[in-house]
Amino acid sequence: MTFIRTLPAAGFTEIGASFPNPIPLAQATLRSNAYETLDIDLDTERQVFWCRLKPLGRPCFSPELLRDVAAMQRSIGSLAQAGPRGADPGIRYFVCASAIPGIFNLGGDLGLFRQMIAAGNLDGLRHYGKAAVEAIHRNHVACDLPMVTIALVQGDALGGGFECALAHDLIVAERSANSACRKSCSTSSPAWAPTASCRAAWAAWRPSA
Repeated sequence: MTFIRTLPAAGFTEIGASFPNPIPLAQATLRSNAYETLDIDLDTERQVFWCRLKPLGRPCFSPELLRDVAAMQRSIGSLAQAGPRGADPGIRYFVCASAIPGIFNLGGDLGLFRQMIAAGNLDGLRHYGKAAVEAIHRNHVACDLPMVTIALVQGDALGGGFECALAHDLIVAERSANSACRKSCSTSSPAWAPTASCRAAWAAWRPSA
């Protein structure tokens, strides 16, 4: 959607052809990883890594989903160190979709935000926001690999879900897909929506000096 990185040229893998190549083993390890909130698959023939979001409960970016996304991104990035310098990591395309029919992702975990705001837990909100920003950034830079990232939007992509889609190089959306980002209504920055609210609530509730 914004920038397409240069893909490895044909025959690129020949650079490391004379060395032991641990890439197939790394790919097998990558495929075997089990995540609580993600379905993943690696199409080695087409060099496509599939990631389908399947958060528990409300289809939002829960802490568990952010945890699994970070772990998945680290495992993909490890492919770059698995082979000889300059070798093809074996993934040309990363596709992010949803395992939930009709919903890509509804964004931030509003229930969690409410709990932390009520408790005045500013550190918890900052931790959540940092995890969300880091996940978006790693996706935006394609885990520092020469691959094209694709968001396959089949349903609603709202708030942080829309931000997630925008962080990909390409967005493929069905005609029935909906997207919206209403954070301008709360005068908050992406991935940090609840921070200002928590600060205001904490200031109102804390005992006066």
